[in-house]
Amino acid sequence: MTGRTWHRWLLFAAAVVVGMGGALVVLALVGVPAVLMDVLYLPGEPDVASADTLSFAIGVTGSVMVGWGASMLFVYVDPGMVQRPRVARAFFVGVVAWFVLDSLMSLALGAIINIVGNVLFAGLLVPPLAALSSREG
Repeated sequence: MTGRTWHRWLLFAAAVVVGMGGALVVLALVGVPAVLMDVLYLPGEPDVASADTLSFAIGVTGSVMVGWGASMLFVYVDPGMVQRPRVARAFFVGVVAWFVLDSLMSLALGAIINIVGNVLFAGLLVPPLAALSSREG
């Protein structure tokens, strides 16, 4: 694929991260429904924390996602950034670190569905970042 294609893909992926983060913030503000937590955790897992604690955790998570995605959008809205592999490498390392740690935590805590979400986000972000990281420049 061309640098322009990877650039567009990455802009789309970053916008998805911002959108999902925003959705989590909204969920936190309106109160996280218990059914959402029932879907996230495996059957038989211990009860999760109180609704206020969950709303706080989800709100913080969503806020971090918005910031992370906004950073990528801000950097990559400039098509010239495609020519700077060091920037892509920085985001690539961050995405891989997030993926490994978040997935291990999710596995340890029984939130298997979160790992599915992680794989989807990694599938959106890793290919363009890996391709742009490996470019000469």
